[in-house]
Amino acid sequence: MQVSGYWWFRRDEVAPEPFYNQFRDVEIRMADLVDLAIPANAQAAADALGLKVHRSVTSGARVRQIPREEAEIAVECLRDWGISARILADTLDGPRP
Repeated sequence: MQVSGYWWFRRDEVAPEPFYNQFRDVEIRMADLVDLAIPANAQAAADALGLKVHRSVTSGARVRQIPREEAEIAVECLRDWGISARILADTLDGPRP
């Protein structure tokens, strides 16, 4: 029940868990983070997927440090749109721009 901007709970009701407590057990190891290499002309498509694209003269356009599962989904979506993309697994050893 909400009264004037505040939530009031009866004794038999349970307060909803705060948002910040819902993800406390999630752990992403650095080995699970990968880079995604895309062509320079695919930046708009990657932006449409919500990916942050980094551009460099030496390495081209890349999406850096995203979880492998998200990278696999993004590669499939980009391939459906006719854009070639690949996952770069060795991101820990490579230089940072």
